[in-house]
Amino acid sequence: MRHVGNLRARCFAPVVGSQPHVEPGTQPGTRSSGHLCLSTEVYACRDKHLVVLQIRSPILKGQRRQTCRDLLAWVKETGFQQVVLLSSTQAQMRLDQELSGPQERHLISEALLKKVGSWPKTAGCLAFQERPAYAGLEDGGQICLRIPGGGITRTLYQHLCAAGLPLLVLLTFCSDGDNIPDALRLASHLALWLPPLGHQDTKLPESKEQWKIPSSWKLLYGSGIPDSLF
Repeated sequence: MRHVGNLRARCFAPVVGSQPHVEPGTQPGTRSSGHLCLSTEVYACRDKHLVVLQIRSPILKGQRRQTCRDLLAWVKETGFQQVVLLSSTQAQMRLDQELSGPQERHLISEALLKKVGSWPKTAGCLAFQERPAYAGLEDGGQICLRIPGGGITRTLYQHLCAAGLPLLVLLTFCSDGDNIPDALRLASHLALWLPPLGHQDTKLPESKEQWKIPSSWKLLYGSGIPDSLF
């Protein structure tokens, strides 16, 4: 996918860095040498009719609803046929029946259900369950849609559903730490969901061993211990 621009990120914490997808050894100034990495980046693949918004920084305090309104306005203005939101939720907040088995879940808007009909079970992952409004009050407490640690996922889901837009939310249970395995599993599930969404010509890997890993992930644990220390 090609980088095609950035969103005006007034609600996101400012961040700037080097291009995360440039392979080591690329000469500066070449077309593949990249661009500055900012808080919200847009990538596109015209052949597959896919656009990706990559969010790289947290939302500023008190700006969640405004962020959702801005994203909703962008989706409407651009005219996207459907939206897929990739997110996560805290593994420690799982229900007892969610402790084992697949850790990926989904939410589907009514507009998308009407568009695709009954969802094929072959697409994988279970529906995300509503849970007690207050953790620890499982018996007799109020049940609602809660996505602990999911950021704006629930609010954006509610905004897009209220606007009648086709929306699929794919999320995974995860914990703090190295989330690369979680990201690969979620991406592999996305590959299974795209054909039912109308992308029959999209051939994405279905196993994590086939994915191309961003070069920046190699620095997740730093650059290693210098030999000069010994």
